[in-house]
Amino acid sequence: MRGVRTHRVTVAIASSTRSPILDGAATSRRAGALFELGLWVVLVCSAGVAVAAGPQPSREALLREARELDATVLEPGNLDQAEAVLRRKLGIFERLGEKAGMAVTYGRLGNVYQSKNDLKRAAQMYRASVELYTDLANPLGRAIGYNNLAGVYRQQEKLDEAESLFEQSRQLFEAAGHEAGMASTYGNLGSIAEVRGDLDRAEHLHRKSLALNQRIGRMSGIAGNYAKLGSVFRTRGDLDEAERLFRKSLALDEGLGNREGVAENTARLGLIDEQRGDLDAAESKHRASLAQYERLGAEASVAWVYTNLGTVYRLRGHLDQAEAFYRKSMVIAEALGLSARVADNYSNLGIVYRLRDDLDQAEDLYRRSLAIDASLGRKFAMAENLRNLAGLAVARDDLPRARTLYRRSAELFEIVGAAPEAQTTRELLGAVTGQAGQQ
Repeated sequence: MRGVRTHRVTVAIASSTRSPILDGAATSRRAGALFELGLWVVLVCSAGVAVAAGPQPSREALLREARELDATVLEPGNLDQAEAVLRRKLGIFERLGEKAGMAVTYGRLGNVYQSKNDLKRAAQMYRASVELYTDLANPLGRAIGYNNLAGVYRQQEKLDEAESLFEQSRQLFEAAGHEAGMASTYGNLGSIAEVRGDLDRAEHLHRKSLALNQRIGRMSGIAGNYAKLGSVFRTRGDLDEAERLFRKSLALDEGLGNREGVAENTARLGLIDEQRGDLDAAESKHRASLAQYERLGAEASVAWVYTNLGTVYRLRGHLDQAEAFYRKSMVIAEALGLSARVADNYSNLGIVYRLRDDLDQAEDLYRRSLAIDASLGRKFAMAENLRNLAGLAVARDDLPRARTLYRRSAELFEIVGAAPEAQTTRELLGAVTGQAGQQ
């Protein structure tokens, strides 16, 4: 999405609004591990539970207690309650020396810690789970552990480490003939390809995942596939196809009672409205999504929606309100270590300052954003920043530099398959070239 201003009548300055492809919903079911399989893994601080003096319960009694804990009805969203129950269960398995039970319980605790955005402890427990499954010679368990650990790396934007573990997980799932696991890892690999700007590979992997999920009737996975494919088509500029896929995903999520998926798809449909210029509809959807994410305690996703709302206000020309939302998003992103979100907010704040004609501050913010994007290999985002920097060069009458930056931007947009953005940038390059010839 971009807002367009004119400079000296002849040259349009396109400022690219940062509405990230996928990383915004960083804690959502689409972001990493085997959420749909219910097999996430995490950390437990203590190594065991203190044993009281006196007669000790029998092995059978302890196993019965563990089964009773399995039947505990947890309040939706009550992570502290879930953690307490799972820690108690882990203590029982540790006392009994039941490695299989310990490995599974580490995995279920993972959902709690990952939902709390405690990625350090989540990674510890993923590793503990993998070690136990390795000791048990359980390749399927290792596959789950690798996939979950990769999900943490994905959230931390360590894409190389994440991709390596997702691929190891995929190979283990394939060897075991576990189609649900294969579907999940194909989807996760597709998401990494998308972040890197390889949209054709991303679509290929998401469609492989979709085919497997359809084959086994895994509706939650199908919903995720539709959302991921919608993101690919939105990046390409095919808004009609993107909307169709987001609505299919939303319908499935509503039927499944998946509140997180409903929130995500509502926000993504808001981005479609925003790109079409229907800002009232966009704001309505973003606020509905925000309310759901706040109820779920999904802080990273709250930051994403703050960014989206900031862009709505920016496009309306309400720059102070836009800046306030971007800065609210920035506070959360920095606290959670979400580098991509930080980069997006720097870029969006740069646009705000550009519209205020504070070119030096705008350039500083664009360059901060570009440095982070380059370190993460985010080609689409890099192209946006280069185009924005080109606009500043035009405003300063540095046309040779503007041409260089527009050309680099257009090339990157073409590499990722974002044809409409590439065309717009080529048009800007042509306008600058023509203006230079008139001087």
